[in-house]
Amino acid sequence: MNDLGQERQLRELIAAVTGRDPSHLTADDDLVEALGLDSLTALRLLAMVEKRFQVRIPDAELTTMRTLRRIHQVLQQTPETQP
Repeated sequence: MNDLGQERQLRELIAAVTGRDPSHLTADDDLVEALGLDSLTALRLLAMVEKRFQVRIPDAELTTMRTLRRIHQVLQQTPETQP
């Protein structure tokens, strides 16, 4: 999947979890500050990202995943799991 396709899917997941339109976000906007993500919502987002992209992201990465750019970087570094 190309970067634009992945970003589009990430934005769709963010919208599904937060109920807010993420189209105004830049790659470096802090999701906690821009969308008011709390820890429970962040965990829901992590679960949806793992399911959509078929990866297992270590829980320790959650605190670092505050921007679209960082989520994308983590996805690039995480191998796909077997279905």
